[in-house]
Amino acid sequence: MSRNIQVSRILRVLHFLEINKNGLTIKALHQKLAEEGYDAGIRTIHRDLEALEDARFPVTNDHNGEESLWRLDKVAVVTQKVSFDYHDLFAFYIAHEQIDSLKNTPLHAPLLHMFSKFEKLIGPDVSKARSEFERFFFVQQRHKWNIKLDSELFNTLHAACEEGEWIEFEYLTANKAKDGFKKRKLGPEAIYFADNGAYLVGLDPLSNVMKTFSLARMKNVTRLDEVYKSQNIKVEDYFKSSFGILKSGENTQYEIKIKHPIAKYVSERRWHDSQTVEETIDGIILRLSVQRNDEIARWILSLGDHAEVINPKSARDDIQKLAESITKLYAKKSAA
Repeated sequence: MSRNIQVSRILRVLHFLEINKNGLTIKALHQKLAEEGYDAGIRTIHRDLEALEDARFPVTNDHNGEESLWRLDKVAVVTQKVSFDYHDLFAFYIAHEQIDSLKNTPLHAPLLHMFSKFEKLIGPDVSKARSEFERFFFVQQRHKWNIKLDSELFNTLHAACEEGEWIEFEYLTANKAKDGFKKRKLGPEAIYFADNGAYLVGLDPLSNVMKTFSLARMKNVTRLDEVYKSQNIKVEDYFKSSFGILKSGENTQYEIKIKHPIAKYVSERRWHDSQTVEETIDGIILRLSVQRNDEIARWILSLGDHAEVINPKSARDDIQKLAESITKLYAKKSAA
């Protein structure tokens, strides 16, 4: 028997017991598993329940023969109104593993401290549950922060946003070698965490336009004794048309034909809130409503020759120009 099938079946048994608070008989569990395609007999399910007991999961039954009801008790009871079951602890475990990507930020230490408090509150059962989860689950972030953020800078920006004060700072421009750091003034609106980076959204007084600045490229931030009246922007609305962080270009309706096997990979993920997916014989049509700029062009190009922009033609031109510039780059290297 495949160990993966056994683990999957046991997790389904846990799920059924969790959502049926009054308990289930083995016959009832057998029927529910059969409905999901698991070929497991009564004795096999009984062994699964015994395995859960051996692993110290809070599984109990009333010992009334074949009609014995099996239940999943609460894992930890903090007060009469607060208790934790295995779904709660599983969510706790996943959230705890996710913070590893924030190691180089001022948020990592306070988050670890908060989780430590929760663990003490829940008690030793959380450690037992974590060891069980670690046997079957692994959480790996694809991207992690590799630029440390200064705590003082972060706290200063937070205070400026909260108190409504203009700020001055030095900012490393995109063309580092030519321009270096430049002094900027900004009316801070909000700090935005995305794509494993932290950004400040604020009003540029020179252009009277909202702009986005990377915290990792800021230094010497000073709060000015000038009141800034917030525009009360909603960050989620501000970036609604962006494919990522870049805020530029016209809103454009993209139609992208993606062939198998990449089509499956793309359709299983949520790339943007506007996306729709239409299945075709050889793949999918992905539709997105986003700003047309280099960010979306680079992403499409990353899918290789499995992805082709159908509409609009202007977006096809973007991809072609980017591909040609890459081809020229490698042609130079090969000729050298």
